[in-house]
Amino acid sequence: MKTETLHFRVGSDAGLLLMTIAQEHLLYTLNPEKAVKTITESLSGCPVSMALKIIKGDMVVLVDEEKQEFSVIDRDEKFHSIFPKLDIPEWYKRKHKEIGEEGRELYRAIERLMNEMAKNNGMIEINFPYKSIMKFADGNIDPIFQDFKYEDKINEIKDIIRITKNYLDTTQKLWIVMDWLQVSFPRIFDIYDWEGITSNFYGRRCYFFSKIC
Repeated sequence: MKTETLHFRVGSDAGLLLMTIAQEHLLYTLNPEKAVKTITESLSGCPVSMALKIIKGDMVVLVDEEKQEFSVIDRDEKFHSIFPKLDIPEWYKRKHKEIGEEGRELYRAIERLMNEMAKNNGMIEINFPYKSIMKFADGNIDPIFQDFKYEDKINEIKDIIRITKNYLDTTQKLWIVMDWLQVSFPRIFDIYDWEGITSNFYGRRCYFFSKIC
C-alpha cells in the first residue's frame, strides 16, 4: 500500500483557534475531558495544569510562523485581547437562567397535557378518518397506523418526551461541568457563593424532575 507524507504550515492564528476549540468543548459540548485533551494532545508535553490556564485564558498560545513553533506565555491584556478568556461566573449565571426558563416552559406544556388526560380519565382522544376505520375493519391496518403516526396529539406527546429527555440530559451534563469547574478553578469559587448557587441549580433540576414523575 502506497503512503505519502503530507507537509503543512501552521498559521499565526493557530493558537487562537486551538484555545477557541478547547473552550467550545467545555462550554457548548459540555465535555471538560475533551477540552483538556484538545490542548494537551496538540501541544506535546503540555501538563494538565498549564492546559487549564490556557482554557481559562490566563495563558495564551502563540505561534512562531518562521520556526513553526508554539509558545505558551502569561496573558497580557495589552497584546492578547483577541485571545478568548473565560468568564465563568457570567457563563454560569446565563446557563442558570436558561435552564430555569426552559424548565418552566416545559413544565407548563407537561401540565397542560396531564390536565387534559385527567379530564378524560387518563386517556387522550384521537380522531380517525372514516375511510381509515373502514379499511381497518376490512383487515387493512396500514391507513389507520399512518393516521396515528401523523396525529397532532401524538406528535405533541412525542415532542414533549424528546424535549424533556434532552432537558434532563443537558442539565445532568451541566451539573458535571459545574463540579469539574469547582475542582479545576477553586479560586473562582472562593470569591462567589458557589455552594449556594450550585445547590440552587441542582434544586431546580430535582424540582422539575419531581413534577413530571
